[in-house]
Amino acid sequence: MLKMNTFRNAQFSVRALTGVIILLHALLRIVFIDEYINFVLLNYSEVVQSQTVLIIVASLIPFLEFFTGLLLIFKVAVKRSVLAGISISVIMVVFILLGQIYLLLIYHAIIFALLVLVGESYMRQKNNKNHLFK
Repeated sequence: MLKMNTFRNAQFSVRALTGVIILLHALLRIVFIDEYINFVLLNYSEVVQSQTVLIIVASLIPFLEFFTGLLLIFKVAVKRSVLAGISISVIMVVFILLGQIYLLLIYHAIIFALLVLVGESYMRQKNNKNHLFK
């Protein structure tokens, strides 16, 4: 019983920490949205020719990231939240590589690893519950 409680506490801590980090990162981008959009336009205008597309995507990503972090914190649709977070991270990593801004890879590598850990522990917990009722 103690082992299961320790696992649940660790799972909660990793999920909540991941959600808080994602939420705060998104909140920082939302608060300074003008600077973020200018950063995206400056660094990715050669990769994506349409400034309109860049502005729309740069405006949406922080809000998607914010809600993903919020869902993780409150344990709502964890599997889908993890998939959304991984999808956002993969998209960001592709653009970071195309824009050759490698220092930003550190954040996304950490978030990606945390999201995989949260998803794996969530699936393990689901499988353990299913085995209990068989």
